[in-house]
Amino acid sequence: MNKESDLFFAQIEQNFQQMAAADTEAKTATDITKYLTLPTLVENYEKAKAETEEGFRLLKNAEERTVSVVGPAYVISMEILSPTTLATSLRKLKQCFWKYIFLKCEFYNLMSVARRTELDAQLKNGDLPDVTMANAIGTIEDMMPNVGNLAKEAITEAFEFLRPHRSRHKTNTQYEVGRKAVRERVMDSYHSGCRVSSSYEAELRSLDNAFHLMDGKGPIKWPGDIITALTEACRNNQWETETDYFHLKWFKAGTLHIEFKRQDLLAKLNSIAGGNRLKPGN
Repeated sequence: MNKESDLFFAQIEQNFQQMAAADTEAKTATDITKYLTLPTLVENYEKAKAETEEGFRLLKNAEERTVSVVGPAYVISMEILSPTTLATSLRKLKQCFWKYIFLKCEFYNLMSVARRTELDAQLKNGDLPDVTMANAIGTIEDMMPNVGNLAKEAITEAFEFLRPHRSRHKTNTQYEVGRKAVRERVMDSYHSGCRVSSSYEAELRSLDNAFHLMDGKGPIKWPGDIITALTEACRNNQWETETDYFHLKWFKAGTLHIEFKRQDLLAKLNSIAGGNRLKPGN
């Protein structure tokens, strides 16, 4: 990375910290799903956890009452009441709240596909600690200095998506991305229309995210994103659309043609993730 790139990622980190600080200002709304401060989030997690445990306790009481009346021979096995199921429910509850924290802090949207997959595995396995004020603040503070690295990973991943190592399309080059790029099997077509292939949806989001980051706008937000534009066009039986950054055209074979509208951002992408970084001997 050159000095210019290092300054760029330092600026991303600074902008991200400013956005995070602005987002933590007190809000006086009653709609908890729209405006949710961290203390309120933790409080509701603790309540939901207690309610889950109480619910299982009441179900266990109901099972015992039923057995005492009709006898165990008449009671169908109630696997939902097993301790393993309670533990699973609590793990999923914790997973839900942590995912919400990462989304609201924009960390999740900032990550590359590979990094999000890694985080999803941690969430699913219950590797993260309990949702408390100390744990939430500590996790956010630990991740904040890595914002620049996360952005760098996301931009590099987008570059790799655009420049297949083996491609029969002349517009795809190995060491830099040109004015247009072509990717195969990105779109699925069927008798009544088309849609974005689920296999490439995450990569397209990552691409869109990278251009938003390089433009200083932070991670992507619905509805101004590439997936929404493609989905709406497919719904209207169109085979061409555009966003602020891309002109998109696709065909029944599944090939997606991507033309870049912002040459300054394309140059920045090549400067950060392409060129000499990839050439043998460099």
